[in-house]
Amino acid sequence: MCICSEEYFGNHCEHRQTRIDISFHSKLIIPPSLIVHFITISNETYPIRSSTKKKISWDQHVLTFNTSIRFHIAFAEMFNSYYLSILREQIIVSAIISTQIIPSHRCLSIHELFNKTLVNRHLLRRIKYYHIPRQARFDLVCFYDDVHFCLCDLFRRTNCFEFDHNMTYDCRGYNACENGGQCFMDDPKCPTSTACVCQDCYYGSRCQFSTKGSTLSLDTIVGYQIRPNIDINRQPFIVKVVLILTMIIFILGIISSLLSSLTFQRENSQTVGCGIYLYTSSITSIIMFCIFTVKVCLLLMSTMIIFILGIISSLLSCLTFQRENSQTVGCGIYLYTSSITSIIMFCIFTVKVCLLLMSQLGSIKNHVFMYIQCISIDFLLQILLSTNDWLCAWVAVERAVSIFQGVRFNKTKSKQIARWIICITLLFNIITYIHDPIHRYLVDDVDEQRTWCITKFSVSFQLYDWLLHLFHFSIPFSINCISTLIIIIFVTRIRSTIHQKQIYRKILREQIHQHKHLLISSSVLVLIAVPRLIISFLFECMKTARNPWLYLVGYFIAFIPSMLTFFLFVLPSKVYKEELIKSIQHVWPYET
Repeated sequence: MCICSEEYFGNHCEHRQTRIDISFHSKLIIPPSLIVHFITISNETYPIRSSTKKKISWDQHVLTFNTSIRFHIAFAEMFNSYYLSILREQIIVSAIISTQIIPSHRCLSIHELFNKTLVNRHLLRRIKYYHIPRQARFDLVCFYDDVHFCLCDLFRRTNCFEFDHNMTYDCRGYNACENGGQCFMDDPKCPTSTACVCQDCYYGSRCQFSTKGSTLSLDTIVGYQIRPNIDINRQPFIVKVVLILTMIIFILGIISSLLSSLTFQRENSQTVGCGIYLYTSSITSIIMFCIFTVKVCLLLMSTMIIFILGIISSLLSCLTFQRENSQTVGCGIYLYTSSITSIIMFCIFTVKVCLLLMSQLGSIKNHVFMYIQCISIDFLLQILLSTNDWLCAWVAVERAVSIFQGVRFNKTKSKQIARWIICITLLFNIITYIHDPIHRYLVDDVDEQRTWCITKFSVSFQLYDWLLHLFHFSIPFSINCISTLIIIIFVTRIRSTIHQKQIYRKILREQIHQHKHLLISSSVLVLIAVPRLIISFLFECMKTARNPWLYLVGYFIAFIPSMLTFFLFVLPSKVYKEELIKSIQHVWPYET
């Protein structure tokens, strides 16, 4: 017995298989996989049908494969549509066939050709009208109903044969495909390999991975774009874009968080809760960006640029909000905390990207290390991102409350409440996201020669995860919107009551100008949140790895609020800018 290579078949491997090259018209979207139906015509029996599935990689524009099937007709099926691809009168063994799938060769359903009255008729009464579409439409090449496929010839005649559109592809009962995937064999008589066709929102050699959910990890979005065992200079454009964006996010985020921390760590910045919130936010941002940087930096040192910018930003914020004058109220404490968390977040984020690239390039082989980063990094990023969103919301609430209460606003009580709220917020985020690392594990994809970090939830946990992300995003978003409106409307009403003779619009403009540092931050956060909301919840899942740009944008938008702590809360405020200058002078004293 002879075991033949992929290109040959026969008892002694004496026959070369037919090679088929299929390209796609520019107006058509290239699918992740293509099903090809081969029809063999025989005068003695009914037409024989054989189907095979071929996977198309995200950067592949021409599908090339070999087959030993002898056929007269070939249909390509993609996105629930059929296209006539090959039509020949005689079978030629060992042929080389090049064809293109074009829109004009799409086979139409009878629902597109006939009215409802005719479509609803019994098959025997309806089929006698099947010659009419070809006579009316010269460009029609094929069409189908529930049980037939019909070809149109050059003489405007229609030839139909039976075709089962609901055939079960389960590889003769040995279906290894998950999540409703269809199993195909390379040869119906003597199969040597199988392949899976996945439903929408699933991918992988066995359809074992899912892109469903309100948030997608970076692994899911760009994992398949990374080419194993190839240096960074020869990686696809989108991988280089991810590295550049990571560098930008890291550098800007760290700069913003550091400056914010310097500002809100001062006592004057924490006289009310606002300063404490912002100080905490600065700290969480620093941690987040550090984690993110490490994830990317293990692959390429260029990611350090993002890390540096993010750290600098967070440190400057820390310098501002660490001062006493910046923490006279809770707002300064919130902002100081936000600066610290931003620095941490940017570091973690950069680490994440580095680890992703290194693992997919094959640079990391240690499964224990990969498992630890799998269950920890995304978990930490989710906590830090959510914490920063909540801290910004508490800042908006306190500012609205301070304007509402006026002289009755208690700064000491504000600071005490801020410290409790920060602890509760952090603990609440940890508890609500603790299910994520529990459901994470590593999967070795033998066909792709990759190791994936994936989450697999039950139906109930998947619903819980979706509702949880919706809650952590929509509530802070709503708080920012409502607080912004309260600040504008309430202050304007007070001024218009005091100065009744002034025009309301004039007073409104004056108040907007006077409180612009309060309005800018809330308004920008709301504007940033809108596209993130649309991308996260309007699109059910990423259906193909060929067009990941929209989801990549949505992923990176989530880090923008943490990058802008310094620019939104420190620069527009005269008080906080003065505290920043004092912090810098304290750290780097100079003689005048």
